[in-house]
Amino acid sequence: QDADYPLLVDAGILAREFKDTAQWKLGQLAAQVERRWGEASLKVYASDVNIGYSTIRAYRQVYWEMASSQDI
Repeated sequence: QDADYPLLVDAGILAREFKDTAQWKLGQLAAQVERRWGEASLKVYASDVNIGYSTIRAYRQVYWEMASSQDI
């Protein structure tokens, strides 16, 4: 293995953690949009932030499930 491989692994783990955090935040924001302006607004929001509607719905669902299990 190349001596730089462990650094690449560390960078990959960090990138995945950023991705996980971003998905969680997007789910949290989507939950707020839906709660305030209704489900139809979530389609507009998804388009406005350049994320597929089904993707942001999935992020929102995961957020809801995790938040309800942790009383967030």
